[in-house]
Amino acid sequence: MDPQTGHILAMASWPTFNPNVFQRAAADARRNRAIQDLYEPGSTFKVVTASAALEEQILRPEDPIDVSAGMIRFGSRQIDDVHPLGVLSFTDVIVKSSNVGAVKIGLRLGPERLGRYARRLGFGQPISSDFRARAPGSSGGRAS
Repeated sequence: MDPQTGHILAMASWPTFNPNVFQRAAADARRNRAIQDLYEPGSTFKVVTASAALEEQILRPEDPIDVSAGMIRFGSRQIDDVHPLGVLSFTDVIVKSSNVGAVKIGLRLGPERLGRYARRLGFGQPISSDFRARAPGSSGGRAS
């Protein structure tokens, strides 16, 4: 991606196929996973949460966050860390990719501020119409 314009410069998908023998390729291999599959944002979204918290001055990089329980309930869902991590600095929540820590940071931000930053960074916005058959989560279009 060109960081100045947001234009996609290259894209790849796996498994691959030979476009010269398109009909012989399995349907699964012909799907462009980068735009047709839905992905939970997971660790990618931690950067959104962290940048919003820093920008809003909710936390400083050295501030401690207690993730020692290794899990947190969010509504009816339980969100876990792979390993108990104890008390981490805000920086280490991101470095160690703590799901519990990211949720706690998000709760400090609140849904209004976190949502505003997600929208500013393009989450939930349509992607270019150049990408046919994009997944509904990326644009509201139809997946094929």
